[in-house]
Amino acid sequence: VFPGLQGGPHLQSIAAIARLFEVINERREEFVAVQKAILQNTAYLAECLREEGFRLEYGGTNTHMLLMDLKPFPVQGEPGVRLDGEIASRLLELVGIVVNKNVLPGDATAGRASGLRLGMPWLTQRGITADEIRELARIIKRVLSEVRTFSVWVPPGEERCRGRIPTEVLAEAREGVRAIVEGLPY
Repeated sequence: VFPGLQGGPHLQSIAAIARLFEVINERREEFVAVQKAILQNTAYLAECLREEGFRLEYGGTNTHMLLMDLKPFPVQGEPGVRLDGEIASRLLELVGIVVNKNVLPGDATAGRASGLRLGMPWLTQRGITADEIRELARIIKRVLSEVRTFSVWVPPGEERCRGRIPTEVLAEAREGVRAIVEGLPY
């Protein structure tokens, strides 16, 4: 499934998982509290993103992650060229927000994934607050709203989406993310 990581069994992985289960068993209440907080933070991020105008797949979330559908998201740029998950994830990564592109129902190929996958475990473990989650959703909206899409021809002979964003928007978003990260206690 993952090139370069096949084979096994990997005994160090089995030992690490076994030790993790021991730690969870020893500190069960703390573990359960963190898991509940992850679910609450993810649900709150979903609510904030909806308020910012994003559509979420599967009606939202009841897990540690959510899927944003970029198909209906309005963008500026070349007519008929929608923002895809690849370009959106790359632009968000430039400002310090790491997400993954995700194939959604109706996507023809993974190369044209129309979704973004966001998770909240690490931010929750670091102690993110509701105000910081709301600010994160605002930054995501600001960045993706400023993308100007265009198409390019790639070697296999097909058109692909690309996007540009004003440098001042990137700089402002990067500073906003930095302020959130530096304010986290962990």
